This record gives sequence, structure tokens and C-alpha cells, in this order.
Amino acid sequence: MPEEKPIIKKVIYSIIQVIGVLFILAVVLFVVSYRGYSYYEYRTITNESYYIMKGLQGKLSFYYKENKKWPHNIYEIAPSIPEGRWTDKIQILTKNDTNGTIVIQSTFKGLSGELFKGKTFSISSNDGGVTWQCGLNATQGTSLIKELLPTNCR
Repeated sequence: MPEEKPIIKKVIYSIIQVIGVLFILAVVLFVVSYRGYSYYEYRTITNESYYIMKGLQGKLSFYYKENKKWPHNIYEIAPSIPEGRWTDKIQILTKNDTNGTIVIQSTFKGLSGELFKGKTFSISSNDGGVTWQCGLNATQGTSLIKELLPTNCR
């Protein structure tokens, strides 16, 4: 019987080691998944602006096709722009009626932290609204990092 005590101590020690390793793995997995989930949440913020602006693309294209010029402001084509939880305002950043170039830009609201503070997201067209580019492919106006852009804008 006295020989059994060291075996029990070894088993208990082994169980404690396994629990410790599992705890460390759980912490590592949490940290990795939390970062991925955070970027997922941030992309939903950018997607909100993207889809609001995407809804304006057709109206802008139609306006340019009919008038051969861009509107002076976004409210000429859309008196009421859908309001978003994180999208502060959407505006025409630059336009050139001669070559059909336009850049529309959104800014964000209600967000703390450096990822969105003072940042903008843009979509643009260089051919009168026939094709549109967004994010880093836009002519100008996007200051977000690549990881925060919608998938089709990277």
C-alpha cells in the first residue's frame, strides 16, 4: 500500500499539467478568434456604407446618362438617403462632367478608436457610371486599412 501514493501523486500531477495545457490553448484560441471576430464586426460597419452608396449608384448613373453631367450634391438624386447606424454622411467628393468621373464618400459616426476615427470610404466611376470601383481601387477618398474593406473592394 505505501507504493500506491507516489502513483496517485503522479496521476494528479499529470492531470494538472493537462488542464494547464488545455487552459493555455483555450486562451490562445480565444485571442486569435477574437481578433478575427473584431475585424468581422468592423467590416459590417464598412459594408453598411458600401450598400447605402451602392443604392445610389444606379440613380447617379441614370442622372449622368440623362443630363450628361453629375448632380451638384447627392440630394438632387436622392432626397432621402437611408440612414445608417454607423454611416454619418454621404457626399460627392469630386466630380468631372467632362470625362464622367465621380467619387462619392462616406464618413463614420459613433465609433471610438483609431480604426475609424476620421476615416472615409469611397466608391468612384471614371466612365459616367457604367463601372464602379470601391475601397482602395477607388480613384481617391478611402483611408481605411485593407482588412476593414468589404471583400469585393480589397
